[in-house]
Amino acid sequence: GEHPFDFIVTDFNLTGMQKDHLEDAFNKDIIDRNMVILKVFESRARTKESKLQVEIAKLQYQSSQLVNKDASYSQVTSGSGHNKGSGEKEKELDKRRIAEAIHRKKKELFQIKNSRKTGRILRKNSEIPTIAIVGYTNAGKSTLINYFLEKTKSSPDKYLYSEDIVFATLETSTRLINIYGYPSFLLTDTV
Repeated sequence: GEHPFDFIVTDFNLTGMQKDHLEDAFNKDIIDRNMVILKVFESRARTKESKLQVEIAKLQYQSSQLVNKDASYSQVTSGSGHNKGSGEKEKELDKRRIAEAIHRKKKELFQIKNSRKTGRILRKNSEIPTIAIVGYTNAGKSTLINYFLEKTKSSPDKYLYSEDIVFATLETSTRLINIYGYPSFLLTDTV
């Protein structure tokens, strides 16, 4: 019969085959623990770098979940063992497409990281002191930096995303704090 819910969430990880069997049995989408975590991070990613990291993780997850329902998986091979059935070939093609997408995104991520590294080197060589704020998730690190930015009368686009939820911050951010009458410093918000 029909179940009175839209999808099922499990508190554990599932293989692709387990997920497919459960979706067939309940005729509902199944979301396992890994996908819940990926969806949380995806909803909180703000920068190009963090979005790329989540996209790569999702592609890796998708690759691990690939199952071809139409393939028999007990296909007879030739004596050399190299003759695969069409179902297995389709799965391999999907894996290759995902691997190529991961490779492209990793190259893009590498370029962004190199750019950030250059910025870090420039900051390190400057005379301005750097202060890092470290603490548990949802402790108020971003809120504190926003308070300082408010005091510097910074434009709103410099403010950090801050919300009373866990893992609201997924990337490290550095802001120049220059309050009249006090020495300037760089303030870094950590994950």
